[in-house]
Amino acid sequence: MKINTVTQSASLAILCLLLPFLSGCNSSTSSLTDVNAKQKRVLSYEDEPGYEAAFGKPNDVPDTGENLTGYQQEIIQAQTQHLRKVEVLVNAQVCRLLPTDNNGLRHQKFLIRLTNGTTVLVANDITMGQEVPCNEGDILEIKGEYIWTRRGGVLHWTHHSDTNEHPGGWIRLGSQTYQ
Repeated sequence: MKINTVTQSASLAILCLLLPFLSGCNSSTSSLTDVNAKQKRVLSYEDEPGYEAAFGKPNDVPDTGENLTGYQQEIIQAQTQHLRKVEVLVNAQVCRLLPTDNNGLRHQKFLIRLTNGTTVLVANDITMGQEVPCNEGDILEIKGEYIWTRRGGVLHWTHHSDTNEHPGGWIRLGSQTYQ
């Protein structure tokens, strides 16, 4: 697993803020700006009113009837180390459905609970990809980009990629894959 440091993420964030002010931006710079604008938008979800209540108690570990620990090592390691922009593959249970974000690019939002008791927000871009017909209690397999936040993190880019600078992701429910 490739691990990016917090310093690299901070440098990238600063670069994102400066890019619009630099002259002579070419299409690859524009693409990078679009990628980082999406990341900034995803991170803003944790500041929504009432969102904190949706995360539940930190030690409220669900009894899924399945052993998911082996399928969560990457994301739990990234969460523990406060990493951002880490590609992960995770199996987890949906613990809460949240309202769809219809501002700008539409995002289906729901929380998954990890076996360590924490939750992660999944922000599934349904403008670029497909909406997943999931319900609370469903076990999903998700490939996407994890971004640590103080509330457990966000998993996004769970759809096909719209840029060469970023790999695509997906969400699998049962035998159906949504991209």
